[in-house]
Amino acid sequence: MNVKPIALLLLVCLVLLTACEERKKLSTVSTSDVASDVPVSKSSIPESSTPNVTESSIPESSTPDVTESSTLESSVPNVTKPTVSASSNSDTPLQDAAPLTFRGETVTSIYSLDLDDRMYYLLTDRQLKETALTLLEDYDSPEYNQDRIRVGFLIFTDKTKYPLYLYKNPNGYNKDEEELLELADICNQQPKGYMQWIAYMSTENIVEARFVGQGGGRYTHNPEATSHNEFALTLNTNDLESIRKISNYIKDMAVVSVDDIVTGAENFYGFGSDPGIYDLWLTYKNGVVYYLHGSGSQIVFHDAHEQIFFTLQDDDAHKGLRDLIASLPETKVISGN
Repeated sequence: MNVKPIALLLLVCLVLLTACEERKKLSTVSTSDVASDVPVSKSSIPESSTPNVTESSIPESSTPDVTESSTLESSVPNVTKPTVSASSNSDTPLQDAAPLTFRGETVTSIYSLDLDDRMYYLLTDRQLKETALTLLEDYDSPEYNQDRIRVGFLIFTDKTKYPLYLYKNPNGYNKDEEELLELADICNQQPKGYMQWIAYMSTENIVEARFVGQGGGRYTHNPEATSHNEFALTLNTNDLESIRKISNYIKDMAVVSVDDIVTGAENFYGFGSDPGIYDLWLTYKNGVVYYLHGSGSQIVFHDAHEQIFFTLQDDDAHKGLRDLIASLPETKVISGN
């Protein structure tokens, strides 16, 4: 029997078998390698490898809110709104604004004169005050002449007072004078004013004050007062504090109209038959005497030249003055029941 062909056949079979085994191994390795690159589920993916891109997780700097306001805020500087100056606002009270000045002095009050009614009107509007001060700063005023005055202004400062007048002029007025006329017309439309010469007076020039008046009952604000005592008061330069209190009070007594103007002392009405509520005399350094008579709704002013009957804005102003006088330490009871 020939052995070689059989041995050769067995060798070929062994080689083929070995080759099949190796091929099978290679196939198994290839399949496992590919399978390892495919994720099994989303939960098996590390969070750090695929960040959650919800809207809240996006940095504000990378996707800004593009509304109009946020866009403007990010594109322009944050500018603080300027504060409106109190001096430009006419509704701002004077004490909250920069002080007004006139000829280098601090202004305390400004009045406009209505000579026909013998009344001064207080300027309270900031813009009107500034206009008046600007127009009058360099104004060269004539002297007081009652027959010639068209309009007037009175400026009190922390140093003195400035009475300023504009005469009637048949030849017309310049631009500044026209503005003064318009300003006075506006100021004098107010519903209340102040007695011309009482508003004008300077308290520091009063050297004597004398008062005689009824007290108690309907003459006082004090509900407990029942007597009708008559009080008398005489003050001089040793009693400046009491003089100042009286002066300040009567300066604030507002009037709404003038009822009569009597000129010439020989024509003055007497008040013998009208005891009224009080009589008050004020004497000044230059010898001038102002006299006030209070009765009913009227207060009567007179000096050496005129007697002027005003209607008070408030009748109770009489009672207030009487109560003030009664409270002063210098006041005496001269009669009573």
